[in-house]
Amino acid sequence: MKKLKQTMEYLKSLEKISVAENIHDIWSYICYSPKMPVRHHQEQLIELASKNKLTVKDEFFSGHLLSFPVFRWGAGKDIVLLTH
Repeated sequence: MKKLKQTMEYLKSLEKISVAENIHDIWSYICYSPKMPVRHHQEQLIELASKNKLTVKDEFFSGHLLSFPVFRWGAGKDIVLLTH
């Protein structure tokens, strides 16, 4: 959170924000992902899942392959994909 607060304070302190000059700080602010500890009941749920990875090409920004953790519960014919 310290980095997020520093970025916010810096951007607020500017009289005028130039996108070209501050693109790194703007993206840091927009894409900041807070690190929240996993609660005990969430840990238990994750332990019950079968784990895998899903790899997708980022066509819009970096062009790189992005890897996401996948957790699966049950064996039904319908698949529900939850993303965040």
